[in-house]
Amino acid sequence: MCTAVHHQRNSLGIPLSPLGFRTSRHLAALEHWRRSAAVLAELPQEDPA
Repeated sequence: MCTAVHHQRNSLGIPLSPLGFRTSRHLAALEHWRRSAAVLAELPQEDPA
């Protein structure tokens, strides 16, 4: 089990864009995307103001 303890917003002002490559179910399983998404969803939400 992993737990996120910190995250940092993009403070450089570089526009982010969607990924430009295709993935596979194998890659998603190999990199534990579902677990990573669950951990990130538990982070406290910052007020964008």
